[in-house]
Amino acid sequence: MPEKEGRDTADMILFFDRLFDSVNGYTLKPEKSLRVVVSHDSPHSSFWGRAAKRLRRMRFVDPTDKKPLKESVILKNWISTIEGFRRLWKVLRIYKFKYFKPRILNQDSLANFFGQIRSLGERNVKPTCSEFESSFKMLLLGNLASGCTEKDNSENKTDGPLLFTLKEFISFKVSCMNNDTVTENLMLDLEMTSSDATENNDSMFSSITERILNNSHVGECEVCKNLISDSAKSELAPSKCLLKVLEDADNILAQRMSSVCYLHHTALMLETELYMSLDLRWLNCQQHRNVLKELVVSYTVVFYISKWCNGINEILMGKEDMSL
Repeated sequence: MPEKEGRDTADMILFFDRLFDSVNGYTLKPEKSLRVVVSHDSPHSSFWGRAAKRLRRMRFVDPTDKKPLKESVILKNWISTIEGFRRLWKVLRIYKFKYFKPRILNQDSLANFFGQIRSLGERNVKPTCSEFESSFKMLLLGNLASGCTEKDNSENKTDGPLLFTLKEFISFKVSCMNNDTVTENLMLDLEMTSSDATENNDSMFSSITERILNNSHVGECEVCKNLISDSAKSELAPSKCLLKVLEDADNILAQRMSSVCYLHHTALMLETELYMSLDLRWLNCQQHRNVLKELVVSYTVVFYISKWCNGINEILMGKEDMSL
């Protein structure tokens, strides 16, 4: 390549690199001069003015006869984008904004999302509503694992976790209904769901109690037995204190699970959360205090993870479990 053409090519690449940076700033600490939030002392305004003028002078050439084309939608849209940013920043300054992040206005995330929808299973560029819903659920369960579609022109950058709460996705809210029959049926369904969830929890709590009592140290200690089980009801019935702890733990883990389920050492993080949140001072056996605390917390986490995974499996099988 001749030296002049090489310099021209390098200059053009640098220009578009800086232009891309100027509309993708998202941090207060600049990665590059223009890859930063727009503020009163940032170089964006002056650069955008020069960039718009330069884009107006640009022309694409016909690949056959090498003649300049009259207009290009790409260049026209770039100019429109730049002018839009400039006007937006003027308005924001009127309302005393100190800065704004251009990146939040781009559509890369939306393009990535629809690209992944189309890429699931067979190449389906026109999914039906039902197919779209199924693909959406799969992406939620997979936590949008791939950052972007392959061979696309959008940036592989995420600004935070993308895990959604499955319970919120499958739940629904009943608004005002005039049909008494429909309302009664819905209330009956909710009562049955609540009853099933209670039975499942009772079974899980009894299993946790049994596992704790099966420990060689605890099973031979009368003090531990009295702390863990309610002998008046059954040897496997949890005591009032243990039942209260297990119910509190179930609520705590339900709120925490969706934010850690895709990370390493999930069980360890959940155990740490329970140690910090639960009141375990009632486990006051002088000989086995620490062992009891460890058993209660560890078995609670193990059984909850199993319950949560079963709920996910039911969702995948088309059974909506509202107790997640």
